[in-house]
Amino acid sequence: MVTPFTLCLFSLFLFACDSYEVAQIEVNIPDGVQVPEEMVYIPAGEFIMGNAEEPRTRLGEKVFSMAYLIDRYEVSREQYKNFKPQYTFSPRSGFYPVTHVSYSESLDYCRAQDKRLPTEIEWEKAARGTDGRKWPWKIFVDHPNNGFSGFMS
Repeated sequence: MVTPFTLCLFSLFLFACDSYEVAQIEVNIPDGVQVPEEMVYIPAGEFIMGNAEEPRTRLGEKVFSMAYLIDRYEVSREQYKNFKPQYTFSPRSGFYPVTHVSYSESLDYCRAQDKRLPTEIEWEKAARGTDGRKWPWKIFVDHPNNGFSGFMS
């Protein structure tokens, strides 16, 4: 039996979820390029890097990058623990992205996977797309920390 409380919770959930869809950028993979299932192909070309209103960025400058492959998802804590058994985390968070790893530890992990870390240009192009998005999903909602949750010097 559905109680009024359950119906109310369901209604709140239904109306709290937005209907925005992520606008996909079509990517044509050249003949002969093999893309592993866990990676995505980022084509060569220009993209808009940074934002004109944010002085610590490239100010919305068009930047060119060569084509590359990048992992579809962040490295999970469980994946990293398979590489470095002494790495610890709460068992409930095994699928969360790995944290508290130094730059050199990140390099070591990438080398062990026969991969490398992306450059700043590669990371931003993969994260934002080529059409000037501030966020990968393109929808910008003003927020007090503007999407930043780390430390600044």
